[in-house]
Amino acid sequence: MKRVREQVKAERSSGGRSHAVLALTGLALVGLAVLGLVPHANAARDPSASAFLEGALRPQMQATLRKSIPGLAITEVTCYVPQSSKAISGPCTARFTIPKYQLKGTYKAKATLDSKSRLTWSTSSVSCSDLRGRRASCTGRTNSGNGLISAQLAETQLLRQGFSLNGADKKVSDATCTGSKAQRWLHGSYDDVYSRLNCVVKAAGGSYNLVFVMAGNGYNLTGIKKR
Repeated sequence: MKRVREQVKAERSSGGRSHAVLALTGLALVGLAVLGLVPHANAARDPSASAFLEGALRPQMQATLRKSIPGLAITEVTCYVPQSSKAISGPCTARFTIPKYQLKGTYKAKATLDSKSRLTWSTSSVSCSDLRGRRASCTGRTNSGNGLISAQLAETQLLRQGFSLNGADKKVSDATCTGSKAQRWLHGSYDDVYSRLNCVVKAAGGSYNLVFVMAGNGYNLTGIKKR
């Protein structure tokens, strides 16, 4: 393992890309198992070893996880290898986007490079949100029904259907809705759902405030006012 650390330091000092020297032969991918990650808040991070591990892990996570979540793109991998560690091993965080569903998310993982530069890794958790930071399913699923709707679905409905004001139909180009917890709401499986949402929409003529109110399986738009 000392040889691997010396290789890391030599590669970093020469200015070369650390992942270019990886001989990831006999690759062993650990299945997506739940692992407990030991906190290293008080341990100094080894920047060279951490960067080496990040360069090895990112392409492997991209290739493997994209099979279960089509369109997933790993945007950043950050690993924490303590200077006191005898192995190039530690907890990692992988950030990703899923453009198809307009989602972003984070995987928590653990990765290890052995003395022959063979990588093993596993994930312990994954979480996703929409681009506005609201909790969401990593598969693009959303909650609706029983007189409740998610903010994301309400926004989608406004973009598709628009609204009417003074007898004129207006096409919506952008919508942002916030659910009211003063009314009926539910912490759903994928995202929160509400019976009433306050929305701001952009349409011809400017921006408008409106209230999106569920009525059975349908909805009403009330309080429409130009901002």
